[in-house]
Amino acid sequence: MVDKVVTSSLSNECVNAAVVAAKSTSATSAAEVEKLMEMAMSFQQNPKSVQDLYQAVFLYQKAASLCETEPLLTARVQARMGMVLNAIPHEGPEYLMQAHIAFESSKKALSQMFRMNKGHL
Repeated sequence: MVDKVVTSSLSNECVNAAVVAAKSTSATSAAEVEKLMEMAMSFQQNPKSVQDLYQAVFLYQKAASLCETEPLLTARVQARMGMVLNAIPHEGPEYLMQAHIAFESSKKALSQMFRMNKGHL
C-alpha cells in the first residue's frame, strides 16, 4: 500500500521492537494485533514527521495480516489505517483512494461479523 522508504532510525527501532514484541511466543494473534495497533496509534496521534505516519501504516498492515479471520479486529485495524492514510499529506488522490479502500474493508468486515452474529440470535 504505502511504499515509502522509512528513514528515521529511531522510528525504525520502535517499529522493529513492536513487531518483535507482537511476535512473542506467549502472545495470541489477537494480542499481537492489539500490540501493533497500540504502537501504530502512538505514531499516528503524535507524529513528529510524515515518516511516523508511514510507520503507522506499516504497523497497521502487519496487524491486518494477523487478523484476517477475526472480523471485528479486521474492521478496527482497517478503520484506523484509513484514518492515518487520510492524514498523510499528498497532492494527488493516492492516499485518499487507499483510505477509501481501507474504510470499505472495515465496513465489509463489520457486515460479515453482523451476519455471523445474526445466525446466533
